[in-house]
Amino acid sequence: MFQWLRKNSNLKIIILTFSISTAVYLIMIMGTIPHIERSVGGMKIFDLSPMGYSHDYTVTLMGMMSEEIKNYYKYFQIPLDFIYPLAIGLFSLFSLAFMNNRVGFWGWFYIFPIFGCVFDYLENIFVFFILSGYQNKMIIQFSSLSTIIKSISSTISYSLLLIIFLIFLVKYKVVIKK
Repeated sequence: MFQWLRKNSNLKIIILTFSISTAVYLIMIMGTIPHIERSVGGMKIFDLSPMGYSHDYTVTLMGMMSEEIKNYYKYFQIPLDFIYPLAIGLFSLFSLAFMNNRVGFWGWFYIFPIFGCVFDYLENIFVFFILSGYQNKMIIQFSSLSTIIKSISSTISYSLLLIIFLIFLVKYKVVIKK
């Protein structure tokens, strides 16, 4: 898989996946998420709780949501949040592969965008269950843990991407000066 990424990474695919992920992110951050949060008195939704959430918080949040908002979350927010992890994950993977071809770094760096994507999907699945009325402690704990791991993996992924990009720029400028 990683060889395929390195072989097929190019600026066109990087710009495409970045554009898709940014468009979906903007729809969520400017549309669906504020709509849900306004309806629950400003409480943060699960997706925006990087340190996780407790059973009590979840029960309180669910108690403030009307059926209409729960359905909106399930059938508008979550589908968008199934597109976003794939798009941002592919952007991160193709960007890392593109820069790895030019700078070189440890291949295990690829694991962080993959973990971010996988745990975002798990979070979405568990949140769907919670919104559907399955609010037992185990599901909420797994959901919260998925949110935490997603947040940590994504933060590491974006940090590595930024650091490697800066190294790429420095190396590229050195090559231009020669």
